Amino acid sequence: MTPAEPVLVEEIPRQPQPDDEEPAPLPPELLERPKTKSATVPDQVLAGRRNSTLPSIAGTMRRRGMSEAAILAALLEENRTRCVPQIPGHEVKRGEE
Repeated sequence: MTPAEPVLVEEIPRQPQPDDEEPAPLPPELLERPKTKSATVPDQVLAGRRNSTLPSIAGTMRRRGMSEAAILAALLEENRTRCVPQIPGHEVKRGEE
């Protein structure tokens, strides 16, 4: 048995691919960090918002590295000065457990 004659295959030129091109640069307005407005705590925190506002304040303070004692002191003060009606102090303290 004799080896088969090699078959010559014509080389097909490679077609350009979408990934071959460099992507266009992003517009400067997309490179800028979005400016988000921080939520502010209202002068009065009414009954329907107290249990979401105080934990939100606590979370913000925790993310910024504040101590538990500082967070509790701030929550008690915000409760005293802004919450209408106030949350009983033992309930504010209970949230830290």
